[in-house]
Order: sequence, then structure tokens, then C-alpha cells
Amino acid sequence: MSNVMEKIVRFFGGHADCEQKARECGLVVRESKFGGVEFLLVFTHGICGVPEATLDQLAQFLKDVCDVRMAPQSLDGRLNEAAVTFMRAMLAKALSIAAEMAGGREAFGGRFNHVYIIDSTNFPLHPSLRIAFKGSGGDAAPAMMRIQFVMDFVSGVMCIKVGDARLCDAPTLRKIVDADSLPSDGETLWMGDLGYASLATSAAIDDKGGYSLFRVRHGTKFRSPDGSQVNLTGILKERPTTFDIPVAIDGRSFRLVGRRLPEEHANRAIQKSREKRRQDGRPGDIGDECKLFSNYLLFLTNLPMDEFPIGRLMVIYKVRWQIELVFKTWKSLLRINVIKTARQHRLECEVYGKLIMAVMITALAKEAFRLYEPKPSCRVACLSLHKAINRAKVFIVVTWTKTAFACMTWQRNAVTQFMRDIRDNAIKSYCAKKPSIEMMLANPDLLFESGKYMRIIS
Repeated sequence: MSNVMEKIVRFFGGHADCEQKARECGLVVRESKFGGVEFLLVFTHGICGVPEATLDQLAQFLKDVCDVRMAPQSLDGRLNEAAVTFMRAMLAKALSIAAEMAGGREAFGGRFNHVYIIDSTNFPLHPSLRIAFKGSGGDAAPAMMRIQFVMDFVSGVMCIKVGDARLCDAPTLRKIVDADSLPSDGETLWMGDLGYASLATSAAIDDKGGYSLFRVRHGTKFRSPDGSQVNLTGILKERPTTFDIPVAIDGRSFRLVGRRLPEEHANRAIQKSREKRRQDGRPGDIGDECKLFSNYLLFLTNLPMDEFPIGRLMVIYKVRWQIELVFKTWKSLLRINVIKTARQHRLECEVYGKLIMAVMITALAKEAFRLYEPKPSCRVACLSLHKAINRAKVFIVVTWTKTAFACMTWQRNAVTQFMRDIRDNAIKSYCAKKPSIEMMLANPDLLFESGKYMRIIS
């Protein structure tokens, strides 16, 4: 059993460690059958089995699984600031365990040790929570939660920030880069969509010896190495199929790269810009310059030109879509965005519990693909996170929950059996007409043959 597997087993089964953390956070102050382990299991295994569980159902889970009889009102009384502090601490511990994973570098030909993708997801909350969780204003919900998520495509290392509309995209990424809060040994690449694009952040990554690949915002001004301003609008009006020009940011060398979109995809991009303008409440149509920009994929990067031509850059950037699939899986299977309660502390305990399960299942699935050989009949051996979490939900309800209070040997055997099941059954389906990202990284031409441009500009 690997070090990561052992720590995950002890995370839920190591009662002494969990109790100590519960006392440090003030969740447990005296001897009781309802301690830190029971609380953790209720808001991880219990919520995972029934994502929209009521207090009655959670109390029934305590009785059936933990042999603790507690009235729903008593359980509700335990949901306070100390409980939130405990769950937040357990999420931090889960992320630290996932950070110990040893990832492979095969997808990028051994070029990068880390490929960090960042994105955020929002979901509305009950309007009464608008003071604690500020909404984005306008026609949006008055109260909302925003989760900023960073994922290492190579190893699976994760970073999660939970907040509201004030947890802005670009400042969050800049803080993560400046704080060195993620492993950056060896070659490191950072990627984000338009919301995270910032010349200052790109310069900060370059200062730390890393690489960046970001979409270019409309209206961003660039200067050439000689100090003159780059006339990007003039370049686009000439309608080149591709272009790759050097630019400078505070004396650092970067590349401004562009590729013209097929007309069908350009029209979709223009329509998307119009829809965003309408949602923002701005009158009139988008400007001609914005339409011109919508005809191109524009990137800013400091990756070397000879090793990373534009075709390969586009395929690498498509890796960013994997984080969108993670959010889709979290929402469809773990129901992380479905919150019925109007109580702040219960809301936070539920969200942190779902995030803990998302982190742990992902870590187990990644470890399974690293440790165990696939069945000989497997044509491909690429992890499908959706299939992994789908199978994990059954495993958690049927097996893992029942062994939570058994001996550590039983727990280890159950987790090992689950990981082998994941290795054999949570693999991506092979389809030559719908190439996976792993196939496109090996052969960039597949991106253009399959016409998956919209997965890049979405």
C-alpha cells in the first residue's frame, strides 16, 4: 500500500488523529459518543450517499452507521463556527495528502513536472445568506458561493479556495503564484482562461522560472521588444491564418500567438460575446473590434517557439477543458452546487464535506492508475474521473462506510479492492472519431481533424 493510500485510510479510520483535530478546533470539548470521526463521516460519507440529505436523514445515518442516537435538533445545534473550522482543517489535510501523489509525465513527453490549470465555479445560495456570501450583483443571485480550483494535470495535486463573488479570478491566481503554495520543482506550466489573464501574473510566473499560457483579453495592450506599441487590430484586419510575434512585458520576452477560427466557430464566439453583453445589462451590439477579436484564438505565452509551435500550443491549452469536466462531475454526481439550507454553518459543512470526498476519490483514482496494471483487454488506460466518482459513490455507501469502525486491516483491504476496480473500470472509452486529450497531446493534428475548436474557446 502506497503512502498516499495509507494516509487516506487513516484520514477516515484513524480515530485518534481525527479526535485530536476536533478538540483543537473546539468541536469536541468533553467525552461523548459523537466525536470528530462521527461528525466527519456524517458530512462526507453520509452527504456523499445522499447529497441533499435532511437533518432527519443525517441523524438516521448517525444511528445506523456510527451507533450514535441524536435528535435532528441536537445535530443542528452542533453546526457552529467550530464545526466549520474543523471541516475546513480536514479539507486542508485532504489536500496535503493529495499533494504527495507522484504523478507521471508521459502526457507531455516528460517535458513538464507540473501543469497547473485554474478555473472557478459559482452557484447561487439562499438570499438570506447575501451578507456572508456576496453575490455578483445585477441580474445574478444576491448570494452565491465561488470555488476557485487549481489542478495539476500531471500529478493530480489540487488547491481549493472557497468564498463568494469577492474571490476574483486574476487576484486569486496571483496570490497562489506569489505564495508558492503549490509544488514548483522542475518545469512548471500555468494555464487559465480569459478571467485569469494578467500581464503582471505572467511576468511573476516568468520570474519564478515557470511557463504560462493564457488566452488574451480583448483590449490588452502589448509592446514589442523595441518598446513600440503592437498594433494588434491592424494585424487581425489583414486576416492571417496564423501569426506569432514577439512582445515584451517589463523587459521579459513573450510570444503573442494567434490562429484564425473557422467561420462557423467564429460566429459562435461572436454570439457568445453578444449573450454576455446582454447578461451584463449593456445596451447595443458588440463593437467591430470585438467581432474581429472573436475571429481568432489569441494566446500569450513564454514557451519557446521552436518546441511549441501554434498547433501544439492549442492542443496543450485544450487540457484546460479537463477542469470544466471536473466541475461537471462534481455537480452531476456529488451535487456540490445543490444547497437547500439557509443556515451558513450547515452550508459550509456540507460544501467542505463534498469537497473532501471529491479530493479523496480523485487521489485514490490517480493512485490506482499509478500502482496497478490494467486488464490485458484494455485498449487505453486513461482515467475517467466521472466513472471513478460514479463507482466510488456505490463503494462508499456499501463498503467503505461499514468498515469505518472496523480494524485498519479491513479498511486497507476494502480500499485496495476499490482501487483495483477503479483501475479496470474507470477508464475512458476509446473512439477514433472522438479523440481524447491524451490522444491529441500525442498527435496535435487530431484537434483540427476533429474540429474541437469550441472546447478551447468556451
